[in-house]
Amino acid sequence: MEKNAFITGITGGIGEGLIKPFLKRMYTVYGQYRNEKKRLELAQKYANADLQFVYSTLEDSTQLESYFVQHPRTYTCIVLAAGRPGLDDPEVSREQNIANFDKDNVENKRVFVKAFIKAYPTPPKERIKLVLICSHVAKLTDEEIQQKGFNNQIGYIYAMRSIYTFGQYIKEKYPEYFEVIIEMTDKVETKGLIGLREDLKKDGVVIDPGSDPETYGEELLTKIAA
Repeated sequence: MEKNAFITGITGGIGEGLIKPFLKRMYTVYGQYRNEKKRLELAQKYANADLQFVYSTLEDSTQLESYFVQHPRTYTCIVLAAGRPGLDDPEVSREQNIANFDKDNVENKRVFVKAFIKAYPTPPKERIKLVLICSHVAKLTDEEIQQKGFNNQIGYIYAMRSIYTFGQYIKEKYPEYFEVIIEMTDKVETKGLIGLREDLKKDGVVIDPGSDPETYGEELLTKIAA
């Protein structure tokens, strides 16, 4: 049986970490990217693997919709991994920080789902596992945010809350299309986490190193894929 997986943010930490675990399970992997330099590195690393790249900014659904229409195929699993952690910009308002992190972490997921549904107006014979990479911080209360010293990450935390809410919306809106899995990650050692850890140290907040992205990817695939 043919198994196809689509991953957004494939040149980033978690997205890249998922490549080898999917390939080991005999999936053909289709990865969305924007970073051409990183794509070339991955193309060389996996030169003989069933890995194909799809360019999209994830800012406009028509771009992805056109790709799906031109290249129809059945997907077993879709992982929406594009996004970034980080601290709020002290130079802009709370509202603007929330909007900025929403654009970088949540809007790309809305764009993907919109494009996919328009390209495939008929639901698949078997539901697709749709994995939304989120973070455990989505479940922090406002009081816990203050207690844990995360009050300079409001934009990111609100974005994670929005991903969780969006996942619930997809479950209700498109039950015939997707088996929605909201993956609440703890810490994965991406470049974003390394930078965040260094920034937080300046404010007296220490976070432990995360797991290697490929190790995390293997753990995730063990849970979600055959």
